[in-house]
Amino acid sequence: MKPTIGQNIAFYRKKAGMTQEELSEKIGVTAQAISKWENDLSYPDLEIVRKLAEIFGITVDQLLNGEDVVPAVQVVETEHPEKRIVQICVETGGTTKVNVRIPVGLVEKMYQEGKLTELLGEGEEFPEGVIDLIQMGAVGPIVDIKDDNSNTTVRIEVINYEG
Repeated sequence: MKPTIGQNIAFYRKKAGMTQEELSEKIGVTAQAISKWENDLSYPDLEIVRKLAEIFGITVDQLLNGEDVVPAVQVVETEHPEKRIVQICVETGGTTKVNVRIPVGLVEKMYQEGKLTELLGEGEEFPEGVIDLIQMGAVGPIVDIKDDNSNTTVRIEVINYEG
């Protein structure tokens, strides 16, 4: 059975290590409002849903439908491959979050020069095969790495900005 929106809010709040009070302060509502959402007695408005997704570092779709919903990687033919962006998100302990968006061409150059390791941090290697996927035209989430020991999550995603 699919989890409710309230169950998802509770899940992601707890995953982020926040109390209802802490979350309420971040988005400017009462802790009682958070409690009502989590108990499916009411729902947040669309602007709040967007803020919640941003705070939790997830998509609105994940917030509404649950963690299992992850868009598949697709190979996309594009007239302007230079408009693709690689997004690298690093989250440590649920508190520190770094989002980096780099044009695909620059990522390829950084990889050739061995600079991606510096970007990801000491001791972190750029996952093998990711550059090949990027060069083949992959769009979507490519890598999700979770280290339970350090509570660190790394997500690498290619976004197509041809729009």
